[in-house]
Amino acid sequence: MNALAAPTTSLLGLTSRVADRLRFPMVYVRSEAKVHGKQRQVEGQLPTDSIVGIIDSREIDQALRTASVLALAASGYERVTWLPFFGPDSAGESSACIHSASERPFASRASFLGDQGLDPRFTRASERAIIVAEALLSIEAVSVRPDPPFRYASGMLSPIYTDNRLLISHPVEWRNVIDGFVAAITSAVTVRQVSDFDALVGMSTSGIPHATLLGDRLGMPSFASDDLEAATVFAGKRVAMIEDHITTGGSVLKAIESLHQIGVKTVACFAIFNYGRKEAMANFRNVDVPLISLCNLDTLLDTAIRNGSLTWQDADAVNDWLKDPTGWAERSEARIVGAGTASP
Repeated sequence: MNALAAPTTSLLGLTSRVADRLRFPMVYVRSEAKVHGKQRQVEGQLPTDSIVGIIDSREIDQALRTASVLALAASGYERVTWLPFFGPDSAGESSACIHSASERPFASRASFLGDQGLDPRFTRASERAIIVAEALLSIEAVSVRPDPPFRYASGMLSPIYTDNRLLISHPVEWRNVIDGFVAAITSAVTVRQVSDFDALVGMSTSGIPHATLLGDRLGMPSFASDDLEAATVFAGKRVAMIEDHITTGGSVLKAIESLHQIGVKTVACFAIFNYGRKEAMANFRNVDVPLISLCNLDTLLDTAIRNGSLTWQDADAVNDWLKDPTGWAERSEARIVGAGTASP
């Protein structure tokens, strides 16, 4: 066995934790394939000759086991084995990703950075951003292709597509991103850019793996954004959202509002990557929640140009799109009407 799979998103946190301990790549199985983007049922990407251990728990019935195996086989992963896990942290015995942690607020532990064994470059935001950009580019989590453009779930065309879910299948790059999160969160709290907080909230589903590992590193509880039952434990407390990528921020803002309605205050959103769209920046300002990203679009494009994976012309196309996403999409749509060349 050299890889892991979560057979359901409710086991995503546990599988992430085990994969991190073993330094294994991992994937997770959706209940059904997405209807947009790359339309995959299995998120992440492994070599097809991988021997995949599937995390099992009491909540998994035979029908779900069969469906998980079939989905993995359809993605090319035919060598699988089940790994029973029926301990107190299994998804059937505890809510989402919640795990034990210190009761102290995070700010009282902000001096821990030197004990984390981080590369000193992570303490400098500009260098941290380059390291994260290199990680995303090396695993092709961010792709730039103006012609033919990508089509988003909304139907809009774009010259850039981001799939940070691939990180969970690349342990080295994933650890670099987690280190970046640790440094960014510590820095933000230490300089009072954000208030101290009591828990991490992983945006479902893409933010859950990162929030789980960050919770382990920071000694904090974490839970999934769609698990309102778990969220009630933190009524009257403060949380930070963890997301893999921000386009407009719409999904995060909905989660923030849902938490607010049950008395949970969001003090910040930390994301791996952010396009820097004006709409997104305004959305977060309007709810008074700082948006802090490990890497922005300018850094990623500059890094890609330097390493030879991107031309200046393609970078210009991305910047043109950023200035006027609707206009760029309309012009691209006009060019390809009837041609069917826009890709998911």
